[in-house]
Amino acid sequence: MACWLLFAVLGLASATANPWIAVLPNSTLFPSNQTSVAILVTVPSTIVEATECRYGLGLPSPSYEDMHGFSIKNGTSFESSIPLVNNTFAPVAISVRCSFNESYVIVRYYRRLSSLKKTFPRTGNLWGSSNFEKKGLEYAALHIDLWLGANWNTIELQRLRQLNPNTIALTSINAVEGGDGLPEHYYLHNISGQTKKDRCEVWPGSYRLDLTKSEVSRYHAQAMYELVLHGGTEGHPDSGSTTLPFDGIFVDNVFLTQSWLHSDIHGNPFYPDPDGTGKPMPAKQLDAEWRAGVLLELNLFRTLMPHALMSGHVSDPTDPGIAQVFNARSIGFTIPDIIEKHQSFHEGWQQYQQWFTYPKKPYFTMVESAPFLQIGYGYGYDSQIHQGSIPPSTLLFAQHYFSYMRFGLAFTLMRDGYFCHELGDSSHGQDWWYDELDHNLGQATSEARLVLKPPSGAAQQFPTIPTNWQLWVAASGQANVTYHNNAYAAITVTRVPDDISEVDLFSNTLNLTKGQAYTITLTAQAPQQASRTITLNSRQNQGNWTGYGLDNSLTITDQWQQYNTTFTATATDPAARFSVFVGNALGEVWVTNISVHLASPPVYERDFECGKVLLNGDDKPYTIALPPGYRRLNGSQAPRWQYIVDDASSAFHPSADDWSVVSIEGGYSLQHPSSEEDAGPYYHQWATSCVISNRSGATAIFDLGLHNPDTYSLKTWWANDPVAKQTWATTVRWDVLDSNGRVVSGATLDQTSAGDVWQPIATNVSLAPGAYVRLTCKAETGRICVADAVLVESAQRYNDGTSAETVVLAGMDGIVLGTDC
Repeated sequence: MACWLLFAVLGLASATANPWIAVLPNSTLFPSNQTSVAILVTVPSTIVEATECRYGLGLPSPSYEDMHGFSIKNGTSFESSIPLVNNTFAPVAISVRCSFNESYVIVRYYRRLSSLKKTFPRTGNLWGSSNFEKKGLEYAALHIDLWLGANWNTIELQRLRQLNPNTIALTSINAVEGGDGLPEHYYLHNISGQTKKDRCEVWPGSYRLDLTKSEVSRYHAQAMYELVLHGGTEGHPDSGSTTLPFDGIFVDNVFLTQSWLHSDIHGNPFYPDPDGTGKPMPAKQLDAEWRAGVLLELNLFRTLMPHALMSGHVSDPTDPGIAQVFNARSIGFTIPDIIEKHQSFHEGWQQYQQWFTYPKKPYFTMVESAPFLQIGYGYGYDSQIHQGSIPPSTLLFAQHYFSYMRFGLAFTLMRDGYFCHELGDSSHGQDWWYDELDHNLGQATSEARLVLKPPSGAAQQFPTIPTNWQLWVAASGQANVTYHNNAYAAITVTRVPDDISEVDLFSNTLNLTKGQAYTITLTAQAPQQASRTITLNSRQNQGNWTGYGLDNSLTITDQWQQYNTTFTATATDPAARFSVFVGNALGEVWVTNISVHLASPPVYERDFECGKVLLNGDDKPYTIALPPGYRRLNGSQAPRWQYIVDDASSAFHPSADDWSVVSIEGGYSLQHPSSEEDAGPYYHQWATSCVISNRSGATAIFDLGLHNPDTYSLKTWWANDPVAKQTWATTVRWDVLDSNGRVVSGATLDQTSAGDVWQPIATNVSLAPGAYVRLTCKAETGRICVADAVLVESAQRYNDGTSAETVVLAGMDGIVLGTDC
């Protein structure tokens, strides 16, 4: 039946289709607040003029005599509005029979979606339902509200919804990949040929499909529909009964271009040749045909399932074609990228906030928080990780390094998103649970707001008058600008160029200082357009046109609205180019009231019925005063102080001329920190470097930077380098000294083995501010000792239940505070 339904909607022929009766809508999902479904039955007059059709509820299908008549008859069409029972667990089955052939029945299935959870935190899980199977459905329902790429069967999903009425569960598919078993011409091939050996393997056992072919797009849209209709595992629908077990679909790898693909998973060169000519398709042609194919796939599914929930890993979330289709995005990489300075806080913040402004509701974007990229992506793909490529204690450390989790959770709670903390894109869906997730914050009572005032300084004003602005248009596009009574600038695009940046309204008068955060305020609208994306950009006004940290997209509407966006300047330039890019669509964009002013530090708070959440998106700590009534949560997991003193920090002091800075990395690229490598051996220095010495008596000091007296545990790290056994030291001395220089604890460690784990130096030792660790190299001919990093963990707990009149919030951290409610 599913195949015929798709053929009918797409206007295709089917040899097995019934030519007599059309019943619309096809089996589908409806919003949680919809109470009825309007059924339309059409019988062609060429078949029979005097016929009657009836409908019945439930299975097995009632006989014709026991069915209900339709309320409206118009010739050979019949209509009725049929109530949807208040049940989100199982679908309603509606059967239709007609008098000219009472034995023939058509059955449609409809189900209302569950309502989103109203209280916080909201928790999610991506591709990890199998990690909960042994713990039972009660445990799963208690811990997870949003399942993306779930493998639960129909009975299990119905039970989860009974236990947690706000359960949302999406099946999944990869937008551009497939395993073996498809017709060979469905795959994208290299210029070397059109056989299996010429495919592009992009994940172990998964190959890039050829989305330049509409046949492949239609096949994938059908698979998406059938997954939601019948259930199944990722990309593989079941062929059983129609149960509508899922609320929608998660679409992975939504890539709208493909010319960037230059190699397969193994590093072999790949030159896409969709036409089989033996020559690579020109990049511009490939990207245009590819984009059309991916959007065709997505929009065909939307035609079949207009109300299904759609989320995904989306490569270009600001693209209008994406914004019109998806309800949500699952945001990977962003949390560790921000913490580790691969992405600015303001850029990540903007990306998250945008997903609550797009047309398709309800919104349920999830933030995939994750630990250090070096651990998440430094040990291969999930197949290697499942075989133990990450040492167990290192995986446990990744789970229990709490500031990354807290930052991710607080970041998520600044809007109404769902949260998960997992290893990363290399291996999803771990069952990692934290004290903060046990605290019911209730419903939000405010939006996120800045805690601190902005620095003083006059705003830079950019009046929309001809002397301030110029318009540049690439040869492939056509546009003009009109200034209306010096009140606003109207940019009209009459031919769309190749890129949004190729219609550029710019000014060369933006004054930037490196490291300073700025907020841009402007008022804009796109007349007669429900929504449109524009991009604000800043860069060098000559030479290499180097970007200055601003490349922020805004989604504007057909009404005048004020918009704000923030960025941090990456260079000092008193005459930087400031641009408004609008070359992505036909029509007009109006802008006015443009100003740039110094931004407040990115420290945010949001209020809830039963608490408050604070987020520090800056590198430095802030002391935040709070009104009475707030307290830290009660929890035993996180140390109050947990941080790493690295050899690259100012707290590291090697003895002069004794040490050399080196990089010791295997199976990982520091230049591509969120990319896996499919072959080891896997071993890593901590962060970006370590230092080595072969000189007897060489020392290195790690100042611990303790904040208060307490009991501490100290550990150190070195890489599990394969050459360590032959060339590294066996007796490296680590001493812990107090502020008076007295040794209070320590250990002698063998660095020839047991690397890539945190090795104990001292456990539960009483220390006060001023304490430090000293490493000393012993005399071992031909061997080196390694100084890399020290992990500091206090006995005092972060969530100790104490009153919180003030909170010292560390850089790139967050905190959930409770109240008595």
